[in-house]
Amino acid sequence: SVPLRFELAFGAEPGETGPAFPLAHGALPLRGRVDRVDRRADGALEVIDFKTGKARARNGRLRSRFFEKTQVQLQLPVYMEAVAQVLGEPVARATY
Repeated sequence: SVPLRFELAFGAEPGETGPAFPLAHGALPLRGRVDRVDRRADGALEVIDFKTGKARARNGRLRSRFFEKTQVQLQLPVYMEAVAQVLGEPVARATY
């Protein structure tokens, strides 16, 4: 893959109409910064989020156990939705 964007910010400026996560009864406005967006060899987009510590969930899994509690990791799906809306094309994959 080839890096396409670094530190892609979305919804950060006051008054900016940024991406929103669709919900059953409306949408949740999103604000954040994606570490990196790559263009894969097949042309698809991929979101990469770098962690300085150990990631608590393995790639491809949204649910994990941490200290005997179930956690749901929503960061990557939210990033995928935000990047798709900001760049105007679907994101095929997101990884830590």
